[in-house]
Amino acid sequence: MENLTLVTKVDKTSQYDQVTINQILETVGAGVVITDLKAIITEANSRAAMILALGSRDALIGKCSLDLFAPYDRQRAVQNLRELLEQGAYVTVEYTLVRTDGTELHLNIGSDVLRDTARNEVGFVLTLIEITGPERTWQMLGNSEVKLWSMLDSVSDGIVIMDLKGVVVRVNQRVAEMHGVDSREAVLGKNALQFVAQRDRKRAMEGRKKALEQGTARDIEYTFIRVDGSEFPGETSTSVLENDKNNPFALITIVRDITERKQQQESLQKLYRQEKKLRKKLESEIQKRVELTRALVHELKTPITPVMASSGLLVAELRTEPWLSLAQNIHRGAINLNRKINELLDMAKGELGILKLKLGTVSPQKLLQEVVTEMTPLAVRRNHNLTLQAQSLPVNIYVDKIRLQQVLFNLLNNACRFTREGGNITVRVKQEQDYLIVEVEDTGPGLTAEDQQHIFEPYHFMERDRERLSGLGLGLSLCKNLVELHRGEIWVKSEKGKGCTFGFSVPLNPSLPAR
Repeated sequence: MENLTLVTKVDKTSQYDQVTINQILETVGAGVVITDLKAIITEANSRAAMILALGSRDALIGKCSLDLFAPYDRQRAVQNLRELLEQGAYVTVEYTLVRTDGTELHLNIGSDVLRDTARNEVGFVLTLIEITGPERTWQMLGNSEVKLWSMLDSVSDGIVIMDLKGVVVRVNQRVAEMHGVDSREAVLGKNALQFVAQRDRKRAMEGRKKALEQGTARDIEYTFIRVDGSEFPGETSTSVLENDKNNPFALITIVRDITERKQQQESLQKLYRQEKKLRKKLESEIQKRVELTRALVHELKTPITPVMASSGLLVAELRTEPWLSLAQNIHRGAINLNRKINELLDMAKGELGILKLKLGTVSPQKLLQEVVTEMTPLAVRRNHNLTLQAQSLPVNIYVDKIRLQQVLFNLLNNACRFTREGGNITVRVKQEQDYLIVEVEDTGPGLTAEDQQHIFEPYHFMERDRERLSGLGLGLSLCKNLVELHRGEIWVKSEKGKGCTFGFSVPLNPSLPAR
């Protein structure tokens, strides 16, 4: 028993009419315990026994009242009783008591000094008042949770505890800040729905019902209102609190102000709409350019077809000079123009993503020999040394023969175009693992570092092109498209004044991953 030393101002207690005292105590709605100056219980009513979960009031008689207090509250009770004797004023203090089964009970205990007819102190009268309503709900959380709230006041999310009817019992400081009130007390005792916008209250009630039925209701968005009438979006997660008998007694809700997140989402939506609008505009511009290209191709193809046919017939029939040479020049020019027109059409198809390959089994040795043979007359006319170096080539590869020849013709045409008379052009071909590697090396003027960065971009004109006003800047870009359609890569290696080496790789089988 806790040792209690109290100043005793009388030598013995007065005598009471026991029956009368018992009758009076039983009429009191609260629990009443009477002790002597040593805190030993001398009388108690049935209500006190019921509150403390004892079978009868007789179970209290003779016990030290201090033994009913939780260990951490006993010294505080001793100190309060001493102060009560000194000051003589009735006080009500909140304490935690412990029942015989070990469960804790939170009570408001009113204490007063008991005096005899001579006004001498003879004991104490303790009135046990159960904490009910929202206050009781909070007390059921226990002493450790009370300490926890001092830490929860510093978190960025609002924390609300309400009873099962939705009455707010406890909040942290963040809740007060969210709703624009001066203190937490302005929120306590009010129904939580008062802080939800009218249009969302029905959903909020459904969310609370869901939490009670399922134990939790997570990540639900509501519109909340501040004391000044302004609104803010919030996201809530609600869980049920249960007592030691697993019975729900309260709800805890975490509230997060998602104003910033909503603003970010709106900004993203705005950017998305702008991007969508720009994409549509760009697609429209591309479509117009493609349509223009198709129209241009059609207009160019119409007159070039009879020129090619007529010049071809003249070349076949003429035998005397200078008419044969003139006819050959016209025919070569028509063929070259027709090739440029086809490149223009292929680029338009590539931009739309409708340029397709027709794959088949091809002998790489034969394909390369055909291209070099066809390009040899041009090289001879320009006094170039054109050589083919092929080593350890596979028997067959699976490619689009026409498109791969188109790539080679473009690379060789460029090499012949920019290599001075007497220069060398070398075609090197080899197999490297599961890829065919082709390189075209020339001894031309080479490329600057800046030109190398943009050389495969469509409509890119190098400085020397501008000076000579030749080319649409489509050939190398088309080569890149065709090589990548084969799941290959294309590159250039060059130094200004030291020639160029254009190379590309294609897989021997299109099912292989890109190099």
